[in-house]
Amino acid sequence: MFQLSTGRMLAAAALLCAPLRAGDYDHLFDVVKDAWPERTVAMAVCDKDASQMELIDLAETAKARNISLLIVDLREEKDYNKTLASAMSRNPGFVFIIDADPLLGAKGRLTARMIYRASGRGIPTVGLSQGLLQLGAVLTAGPGAKDPVYANKETAERMKLPLPAGVIDPTLKKKGK
Repeated sequence: MFQLSTGRMLAAAALLCAPLRAGDYDHLFDVVKDAWPERTVAMAVCDKDASQMELIDLAETAKARNISLLIVDLREEKDYNKTLASAMSRNPGFVFIIDADPLLGAKGRLTARMIYRASGRGIPTVGLSQGLLQLGAVLTAGPGAKDPVYANKETAERMKLPLPAGVIDPTLKKKGK
């Protein structure tokens, strides 16, 4: 008789739900590919168990755009320094921030530190949440193809990164520029 284990049921559910989530990262990856065509390796540092659904969609999107995806598993804060040092030594083209990740997501406790550390090595960070720009991320874009692209122009200039035409810098409005 056919018996399903819990792991098999979760894997089947993830595969069946993936088409429902398809497209969340398409727009952002298209923008990154156009702005920085030489950056062909993306890295996501996250809790693989907590971000399983996002990683499926992210991997499919990266593969469709001929971008290699490095997934670095970080589950506990105590492993942050060792894990990030090892991850950054791989010299990714950019770091993708998964919004819902508990440690390194848009509202994660360690996100600002990781963005600062990556930018110090000349590695830009990107994501879907516009709030990441306040933490030092370079580029954000919503999931829709017509969603605006936001950038932290100050960070991009410091890192000598070109930005796509028409980007909006919400940090300039708050500074009165």
